[in-house]
Amino acid sequence: MSARGEGTGTPSYVHGPVWITGNSMVVNVDDFDINKYFLFANLTANSLKKYVTGGAQPQLTRDVLVKVPITLPNADEQQKIGSFFQQLDNTITLHQRKLDLLKEQKKGYLQKMFV
Repeated sequence: MSARGEGTGTPSYVHGPVWITGNSMVVNVDDFDINKYFLFANLTANSLKKYVTGGAQPQLTRDVLVKVPITLPNADEQQKIGSFFQQLDNTITLHQRKLDLLKEQKKGYLQKMFV
């Protein structure tokens, strides 16, 4: 989670290992019955901007973040919702890659046309 600067409060779902700087924080739920992708989708959908403090250097602190209310359905429902959004994000990523390849192909064709 971005904790300082322009993107403060923006969650990211990453696979380890990662190195976190002082401008970010890790939200670790391994000790709780919380589906990680469900939590990511929930935090992404519900803007954390209203919890950001500071002026010139916006920040989101742990003390504030732990007070953010999150509604949690039972573990089975979390799993289903998390899986659905993960599958949707994977589909979006796949289509984005296809779009990027088509843009490169278009660029190549345009270069051949006007050379």
